[in-house]
Order: sequence, then C-alpha cells, then structure tokens
Amino acid sequence: MGYDNRVLNINGKSDAQLLLALQFAFRDQYDAPNTCKGWEVIPSKGLVLYQYYSDSLKNVQKFPAPMSADDVFPIVKKWLASEDASKIPHEGWDVNMSHDGCNTVGWRMYLEDWGHIDGNWGALCCIKPAYLWLGK
Repeated sequence: MGYDNRVLNINGKSDAQLLLALQFAFRDQYDAPNTCKGWEVIPSKGLVLYQYYSDSLKNVQKFPAPMSADDVFPIVKKWLASEDASKIPHEGWDVNMSHDGCNTVGWRMYLEDWGHIDGNWGALCCIKPAYLWLGK
C-alpha cells in the first residue's frame, strides 16, 4: 500500500460519500488504484478489506477475483445495513452521544496505528457503523 504511517479516518452517511471514501482508501502513494483480495469481519473492529494477507489469518474470506473500490461498494453498503454490522461496538467518537442535538447512524472508515487493523499490515481499510452527531 505504500508508506508505513498511513492515516485514514473518515465518517459519513451518504452512498456518494462511502464510494468516495472507498476510492480514496484504494489509492496508493502514487495515486494508482489498488484492489481488494479478501475481507473479514472482526467483531470488535468492523469489516476489514485486505489488499494483502497471509495464510495465518484464518478468518479472511477470499474474493473470487481482485475487487476494485467500485466493485466492493455494494457489498460494503449491504453489510452496513446488516444485523452483523449492528453488533459492532461503538466507541469514542462513534458512540450515540447525549448532547443538545440529535444523532443519526452513518459509518466510519479507518485504519489504526501504522496503517494496520488489529495488527495486520495488509488492510486497505476497516468500515463500521458509527453515530454522526448533529448539533443545534
């Protein structure tokens, strides 16, 4: 994927925002598009899309062919609406915060330290449902 200190943390609600976020996450440091070769759901993190992964990651499901951001968009959209996705815990800036406004459910796409997810270096991104806060 490129540089070792890759940072990704985007939230939104619309399909257009989700597609743009996926397209961004799938670009490398030379602005070339990458493909996704596998996925897994980590119950404490969300849906992880992998560019690379090792055989030691036993829960990774392989796609039948490399998938582009546009290819995985309908899969991610459907997963976000699933019961499986609703079980992913909300933490920090993703919680249903009590404040002088209202909240709506959207999504967050992110990477953890070193551009990894759960210590795995081949992740393009992780996606999970997240509350979006709407103040007065």
